[in-house]
Amino acid sequence: MGIPFAKPPVGDLRFEKPQPLTHFGTVNATFLKTGCTDFVGDFLQGQEDCLYMNIATPTFAPPPGKKFPVMVLIFGGAFIHGNANQYQSEDFHYRFVARGIVYISFHYRVGPLGFYTSSDTSSPGNYGMWDQIHALRFVQKIIGKFNGDP
Repeated sequence: MGIPFAKPPVGDLRFEKPQPLTHFGTVNATFLKTGCTDFVGDFLQGQEDCLYMNIATPTFAPPPGKKFPVMVLIFGGAFIHGNANQYQSEDFHYRFVARGIVYISFHYRVGPLGFYTSSDTSSPGNYGMWDQIHALRFVQKIIGKFNGDP
């Protein structure tokens, strides 16, 4: 839980495509990270430093010479609200992890920080979609270290 998959999209990176991490050291992945900033009615929640994923793996070894299948959940919310933490329940772990499936969910930018566009090249938009693409590429790159089949 709470594994970064890109540089924090803050400051000069706020309205940019996600940038790869340049250093990936030890991470305390024992708790959920807050989701990306979204607006629910008049209420603002989340944080801008939010490009994190949750990876849950079975507690048993895969069959000899095999790796576990991987299921990636991309949360919904009409690109306006929501985050991956909505889908971290015992039910999801029972349905997937206990049955030998690596379960992954991740945050991506939503609302104006994820989908704002200036309709020109200065800010083309769809940063939330680029976050999703970047997360999936990151999963493919590192999932073998979690006994997942890339």
